[in-house]
Amino acid sequence: MMRTVFFKSAAVIIFCTSGLLSFNQPEDKSFLYGFLEQVYRQQKNLLKEESLYKKAIAVFPDMEGEYLYKLADVYERAGEFEKALELLEEIGKKFPSDAVSARAQLTSAWIYCHRFGEYKRAARIYKKLAKKNVLPWL
Repeated sequence: MMRTVFFKSAAVIIFCTSGLLSFNQPEDKSFLYGFLEQVYRQQKNLLKEESLYKKAIAVFPDMEGEYLYKLADVYERAGEFEKALELLEEIGKKFPSDAVSARAQLTSAWIYCHRFGEYKRAARIYKKLAKKNVLPWL
């Protein structure tokens, strides 16, 4: 039973990765990247997920902020909090008025608060977001 599941999932992954080379439409590539993202996340394969997001940034430059945010999430799940915070700060500088920037700032505040115990720093980030009216519920 487990072997058939493994071989079926391996066949789907091989099909999708070979399909990345032959598909020319952006929506086809977007579907394949999304599928591979789900597969790698279920397998908890952070290295493959990281390389997938780096490739996706090159393929979809208009979605750079979203994929940088997902890359920061990978670093956070891997326990590399400093690297995640650097990337989140980069997102805030590159996309200051974007919703991705607000999510990045919220995530960085959560990391400061819950991982490093820097509650005052997290509170400053929350207050700054509230002043921008990004978080009207604060």
